[in-house]
Amino acid sequence: MRALIAVCLVGLGVLAWWRVEAETSRRAKARETAAAARSVERETVIASGTFEDDAAGPRADATGRPVMVSLRRTGGGPVAGASVELRCRGQVVAQGRTDADGVVELRHRETEPVAVWMNGEAIGAVQPDASAFDHALGEEFRWTVRCTVDGQPGVPNGVVVRGLNVVSLETSDDTLRIVHVLTPAARQGKVVFSAPGYVSEERDAIHIARHRRDLKVAFHKSGLLALYVLGLGEKRYTVEYKAGSTWRVVKAFGTTRVGSYRARLDGTGFVIGEVEVDGSATLEIDQRTIQALVVHVAVPAGTDPKDASLELDAARFDRRYKRVRPKEVEKSVARFELAIPGDRTVTIRPRHPQLLADPARPDVQVTNAAGEVTLRMVGKPRLRFRVLGKTPTSMRVLLYRNEERVFHGGLVKERDGWAIPVDEPGRYDMKILVRRRPAFFRADIDVGWDGRDLGAIDLGP
Repeated sequence: MRALIAVCLVGLGVLAWWRVEAETSRRAKARETAAAARSVERETVIASGTFEDDAAGPRADATGRPVMVSLRRTGGGPVAGASVELRCRGQVVAQGRTDADGVVELRHRETEPVAVWMNGEAIGAVQPDASAFDHALGEEFRWTVRCTVDGQPGVPNGVVVRGLNVVSLETSDDTLRIVHVLTPAARQGKVVFSAPGYVSEERDAIHIARHRRDLKVAFHKSGLLALYVLGLGEKRYTVEYKAGSTWRVVKAFGTTRVGSYRARLDGTGFVIGEVEVDGSATLEIDQRTIQALVVHVAVPAGTDPKDASLELDAARFDRRYKRVRPKEVEKSVARFELAIPGDRTVTIRPRHPQLLADPARPDVQVTNAAGEVTLRMVGKPRLRFRVLGKTPTSMRVLLYRNEERVFHGGLVKERDGWAIPVDEPGRYDMKILVRRRPAFFRADIDVGWDGRDLGAIDLGP
């Protein structure tokens, strides 16, 4: 029995070793294939419906051993006009192009395995004594591109489509129809659309294949944008171009689309440079006038300072960035760090959902100023009242001013009643609903900075 158990254990050990060796070999082969696929030396170019390939290398050796290379697509059709190479130790030893049947005869004199490459992509290997190589490529994918030129449907003259294994192109009034053979390397590549006088557009091939729907490509006239920055130090700006009603970040300079461009100070809405590109233009940015300003906002005890913010306003300012959050908070103070251009006056106002700016100093205006500024906030005026008896769970309080609804911060429970914070002193009308029905109304309530107490209110049964 012991001998049988020992034999079984040895057998299991051998089986485990064989599995490890097989997995190691599989992974090594996968890495070699992936490395070969990534070694793309050139790309297929489709220009105005004409196949082009600028491949260069030795022609087939007429006296070597013949290898008949046959290429077909997954669907069964031949791959015509493909550039095929035989390589050994990284050197091209034979080269040719497939005919209408997807076949090309190549000859070589090598005595070791030879790699087969198609259009710059490794697709397999043949042994020294092999006389044929038959290979089925990846899935043939047909897709349609809807084009616009400066916002109007159409295809620009001389359109060029570049991408690995893009094998054919047809054009119509506003449409490109493309056949793409999606081998593993081609899936990881990009498809680039370009035309003379227009900005190139690129798309990920794997994204196109995954979604399998019509693609939209917008061609825009190209211009030349240069950047001129005054002032040394770290980059403190973002360059954007206007696309419709939005601004998008510029990723590269030089050839770019025609339109409006600006430089915006990082983290704020301050525009520190603007230019219109229609041909050649230079965007000038002056960082020398940027000042560092620290703003402290003090809030009453018991109020969370992290809810404080600053509202900025100035000339040449994008108000979508008007609110600034605190850099840090400590006890009852919020600390803000601002970078402000010194060529304009900037108005700074403190904001807090439960507080108001101190009426003695509701804001501060700075011009080319650096250093520190302190602003204070005070509690909002409160309209207080008490309910006789038990407070209904469905009670709702509405405030009006000049017959217009005023949205307040909601009811606040106090020790002896309720309070409604209002944004500013003034005269208000108050209506209370219970179960969506009017239960109380009082007009022309004068609320000062110290608030107003209405005393006890009877909401009925």
